[in-house]
Order: sequence, then structure tokens, then C-alpha cells
Amino acid sequence: PVGSVILTGDNSEAILLLTNGSFATIGSNSKLKISGFWQKDFSYSDKKIIELEEETSSSRVVLKVEIGELVVDISKLKKDSSFVINTPRGVAGVRGTQFSLFSELKSTRLHVLEGNVVFMDSKKNPLNVETVQKIEGTKAGAGKVDNLLDTEKQFIEKQILKSKNAVS
Repeated sequence: PVGSVILTGDNSEAILLLTNGSFATIGSNSKLKISGFWQKDFSYSDKKIIELEEETSSSRVVLKVEIGELVVDISKLKKDSSFVINTPRGVAGVRGTQFSLFSELKSTRLHVLEGNVVFMDSKKNPLNVETVQKIEGTKAGAGKVDNLLDTEKQFIEKQILKSKNAVS
């Protein structure tokens, strides 16, 4: 429910499965708050959530990552839908995509494996981060958009596969 807080400890993680077909793996030592969730009614389907290529009905999701890591796989969103992640050092506005976001007091790092994320830094400057790109935001604003390293790509791929297997 809206207002819920998910806390993970050492060597633990949680998988958040949403009815719009998206899911997120919350890494160890993280704190995530579900700030908003709304979804239009939808019809029953025999499909598993991980089989959905686009969301079942329009939705609006707002999460807040106070600290920690989040790896997300978002189904393709409908035009009137939104998926927003707030952190102390930036905001990520997302469409259908796969990415990881790491937030700590001094910085937020965004790594996009597939798709497009608009990252609004602490100075309110929007920056497009596209497939296999990354950016870091700090109190001073965001750095330059750069390419993901192979190890960063592999980490996101591994986490998404692990989450899909856990929810199937």
C-alpha cells in the first residue's frame, strides 16, 4: 500500500512485484518507500506478470529510494502512465526499460541497460540516459552521460533474470 516502507538488511534483498507488470529488486541495506500507486481497473488474464510486454492498464507509480540499490524491469507503459523514482540527489522518470539506481547521501548513480530514463538532477536539469548509458548525480548536479561497462551490464542482466525466476 501507499506509504509502505521496505527495509533490507545485510546480505538480503526484496522483490517488489507490481500489478502493472513491472518489478524491482531492492538490494541489501536499502530503504524504499512506496510514495504513490494508482492503476485503472483491468481484466483478469491467464498470463503471468513476467510474460507481459506492456502494462495491463494505465498506472502511476512513485517510489522513493532514500538509500540503497534498486534494479528495475518496467513493462512498456501506456501513454497516460508514469513511473517515477525520487532520490535525495535526483529524480528518474521512466518508460518501459531496464535499469539500476543506487542512492546514498552524497550521490545517485543511474545505469540504463535498455530503454530511456530522464534523470532530473539536484539542479532540476533533465538529462536523457539511454540504452547502455549511465550518469551520476550529486548535490552539485549531474556529471556527463557515459557508457556502461560490461560488468555493469552483466550485473543488471543477472539481477533481472534472478528476479524473473523468483516470480515465475
